[in-house]
Amino acid sequence: MPDPVETAADELYAAPPDGFIAARKAIVDRLKAEGDAGAGAEVAKLRKPSVAAWAVDRLARDRSDDIEALIEAGRELGAAQRQVAVGGDPDRMRDASDERRRLVDALVRDAARILKDAGMSDARATLDKVSDTLLALATDEDAAERVRRGVLDKELPSPAGFGDERLDAALLASVTALPTRAASKAAEEPTPSQARARERAERLAAEARELEAEAERLEREAKEAQGRADAAAKAAASARRKASSARTRADDAAR
Repeated sequence: MPDPVETAADELYAAPPDGFIAARKAIVDRLKAEGDAGAGAEVAKLRKPSVAAWAVDRLARDRSDDIEALIEAGRELGAAQRQVAVGGDPDRMRDASDERRRLVDALVRDAARILKDAGMSDARATLDKVSDTLLALATDEDAAERVRRGVLDKELPSPAGFGDERLDAALLASVTALPTRAASKAAEEPTPSQARARERAERLAAEARELEAEAERLEREAKEAQGRADAAAKAAASARRKASSARTRADDAAR
């Protein structure tokens, strides 16, 4: 049997958000009438999505192949960034960054169309939030999974560390200023400008590693906290369902 909460979430987040509250109440009332008060209580906790989050949810349903391509481009970019940080060829990072940006731009254009077709505002501020969310899911597996399901209720902040476009651009600019491997071998000593560029690249790489380590630490803490919260929520939902079932049996016995 399908999970009634997941089924309800799929239905609610697929529809325009202006009808979310009324649709949620109708589902909660139906579940309670069917004797599943526990599932109804869980559905009642589902939050109305922001406009930007709803647009991303629609993209996940309408453009799932492009969403998967974006996630893969994010993985490729992360691998290329790590390679550049230890002296690798920047071309791979440049190509991956260009591909991610191409996909994000195409998806944002689609989001604007989706919003207009639904009679909703496609203001620049909203589309910027869509863009930030798409950039985040390209480097965050947890975010990617929520977007894949199309049940995101709030837009995501743009990534920090690896995946931050400003840091990517600075790192690429620095390594591009460095001589190629062949030129490095041919030259006996680097010029002063080459030495400064190399030092700048090393500083940026070190900063990137520190930011990535901090982001990974925060992600671990968030996952641990979410795991505890999910376990508690499941236990509570189970207890509510059992209580509802017990009340039903008690009512039947009293008749």
